[in-house]
Parts: sequence; structure tokens; C-alpha cells
Amino acid sequence: DILVDAGRDVSVTGVSSSNKTTIETSGHTDTDNFAGDGGTQDYTSARNFTLGANTRMIGNGSQPDGYGSDVFLDVGGNLSMTGTLTAIATGGKGTGGYLEAIVAGTSTLASTSAITSCC
Repeated sequence: DILVDAGRDVSVTGVSSSNKTTIETSGHTDTDNFAGDGGTQDYTSARNFTLGANTRMIGNGSQPDGYGSDVFLDVGGNLSMTGTLTAIATGGKGTGGYLEAIVAGTSTLASTSAITSCC
């Protein structure tokens, strides 16, 4: 699990398209085929939250039945996203992740951004 509670801004920036900054809480399958769920990611910023270009947040559940991560964004200012967020089940028996974003200001999602939280 990841918990970030900032009294000001949260800004995640990427290096390049070939060397992306990744924050990941994905589950793994053990030798007995028990699946791990994706870990919770919880971000709170008193002001702005920026997920920049060449960044990705990943929280996938593992095969066969792991759950995708729960991702919570509580933003006191503006949300700006040009990176990607993925929280899915990778196995056929799992279920998708959950995204909750509470933004006091403006939310801006660029054409390069993608949010995948499904099945």
C-alpha cells in the first residue's frame, strides 16, 4: 500500500518515454497459485496534484483471481494528468480496480493520459 499526505502539492514527473517513472502496487501469484490483490494507493494533497507525462501508476491484481488496486485521489486544488493510471485484474476470475477522485478545483486530463480500471 502507498499513502501520501501532502500539506501542499503532489507532483510526479517522468524522465522520458523510454524510462518512465512508475508507482506500482500490483499483486503477485505465489507457488501455490494464490493470487495477490493490487495494493491501495491513497494520495491527498492540500493544493494541486500533477501526474506528469511519462509517468504511470499501476495497481493490478494477479492471476487467476486477484483484485485490482483501489486508488484514491483527494485534491484540495487542481488535478492535472498527462500520465497513465491502470488498476485492473489480470486474471479471468478477478475483478477490476476502483478509482475515486475528489477534486476541489479543476480536473484536466490530457490526450496522452489514460485511466484503465476495469473487469
